[in-house]
Amino acid sequence: MPAEAFRDLWQTLKSGRPWSGIVKNRRKNGDHYWVKATATPLADGSGYMSVRIKASRQEIEAADQLYKRMQSDASIRLQEGHLARGGMVMRIAGWLADLPITRRVVLLNVLAGLLFVASISIGLRGFDESRAAWHEMQQEQIAGKLSGTSIEQARRTAEQHYEQAALAFGVLGLIGVFGFGGITLLTLHHIRRSVDVATGFVDGIAGGNLIGTLPTVGRDEVSQLIVKLAVMRNNLHELIALIHNEVARMAANSESLNTVASETRESANDQSGLATTMAAAVEQLSVSVDQIGDHARETHEASELSSQHAQLGAAVISGTADEMSSIAQAVTTSAEAVDALSVLSKNVSMIVGVINDIAEQTNLLALNAAIEAARAGESGRGFAVVADEVRKLAERTALSTKEITGIIAKTQGATEQATSEMRQVVDRVQRGVALASDAGSSISSISDSATSVLRAVEGINYSLAEQGTAAREIAQQVEKLAQGSEFNFQRATVIQSAAGDVHKLLKELQTHAAKFRIT
Repeated sequence: MPAEAFRDLWQTLKSGRPWSGIVKNRRKNGDHYWVKATATPLADGSGYMSVRIKASRQEIEAADQLYKRMQSDASIRLQEGHLARGGMVMRIAGWLADLPITRRVVLLNVLAGLLFVASISIGLRGFDESRAAWHEMQQEQIAGKLSGTSIEQARRTAEQHYEQAALAFGVLGLIGVFGFGGITLLTLHHIRRSVDVATGFVDGIAGGNLIGTLPTVGRDEVSQLIVKLAVMRNNLHELIALIHNEVARMAANSESLNTVASETRESANDQSGLATTMAAAVEQLSVSVDQIGDHARETHEASELSSQHAQLGAAVISGTADEMSSIAQAVTTSAEAVDALSVLSKNVSMIVGVINDIAEQTNLLALNAAIEAARAGESGRGFAVVADEVRKLAERTALSTKEITGIIAKTQGATEQATSEMRQVVDRVQRGVALASDAGSSISSISDSATSVLRAVEGINYSLAEQGTAAREIAQQVEKLAQGSEFNFQRATVIQSAAGDVHKLLKELQTHAAKFRIT
């Protein structure tokens, strides 16, 4: 961009005029882009407003060529974004075009008046010269100084002066008439052209075209009107652009609001249903708490009874353990007696063994005596009889000892079995005593636990009473919550309806705003 463009821009804005032109901007990365900018000063004088739209390829090419020429030729000047007029005639024409209409009308009247005065002055001067020539001719004729030829020449001279004066008067009159008419027509044409430009500019704005090219205007009243219209168009462009952006943002927000309102409505409906269900559940919970309280009281009574029975059972088991200890002691004593009997049976068995040995020896001795008696013959017959009786007695003794030995053996076996069983009984009784002792300890623990259960049940009763009160309060609060949820559902329905209406209004506003062309 040449420096002349920026000089013209700031000078135009400082003078309160709009500036329109093709601007080449540079990006931070070094690239550039072209825009068609229209800058207008703000009404309060605090700054300016610039409306920038995309420039066409033809506008870009023309501006690029102009700016290249300006870089090489510093004499090229800009005026309000356009190429300034060159040459004296164009400058005078531009100066006349920039004059206000009132000044142009005053100038037209002044010029017409000057031409009228000049024509009258020249005409009167010619008439005076003609009249003077006639008067001189008449004086000389009266004095007899003029001949016929001189009179004719004087008459012709007077007529010539008259004709010259009339011609000058006519020419100046025609010049005044045609000059006044021409200037009037030019003024009217300029006014009509300015009005047509203003009308076309206004028609474009009325048709929604807010990006039209700002026409080249002068400084007359119609041009000032176009300048004000340009400022109004820029303000309207900014307003419509702001409306476009805000409506788009509000449309997105309204859609979000509509969605949120719908979700809120559904959530409020679900919340209302959940609150109703919760209220019923809390009511059922309150009933259940009351039932649990009843069961807890029954449990308290059963726990008291169990504690009493546990204490009674502990006493019974303690007595049973004592009795079992006595039984164990008696069985132990019996076992000791049976053991002593077993020892005696063994002693008897030993004695029976000795007797059996004696019987066997006696039997041998009897047999030897019988043999010796047989040897003795008749003299030993009596001894043989005795020996035979002794042998029989020895045999009976041996048989008896065998029977006694068998009985003693059975007795010893029974004694040993009884001893073993008594020992087992003693062991079982001792284990029973231990178990009874453990049972007593367990019963004591049960009793202690039952006491703890009683205290816990009492605490449960107290807690259940508080929970019952809290459950009823919760039921009341949940009922209020259900009512609030129903109210929220109704309000959410209203909000959703309002959001829908706002969305429709924004759509209509978008439709109306789309009628204005800003890009």
